[in-house]
Amino acid sequence: MQRMIITISSEGEVSLQTTGFADCTCKDASRAMEKALGVTVSDRPTSDSTTTHQNQAGNQ
Repeated sequence: MQRMIITISSEGEVSLQTTGFADCTCKDASRAMEKALGVTVSDRPTSDSTTTHQNQAGNQ
């Protein structure tokens, strides 16, 4: 099952994690959300080949 998990910290930082996507399709799936959230601070693959994206809310 493909999922996007979005977490917002009390400091306003947003974490976007995708799971269940094959290869780089997670980047395609999360592209619009990343653009809406603003500047990407960190982008790294996780152990199961999914990608976690951290964005600073409000920074565009």
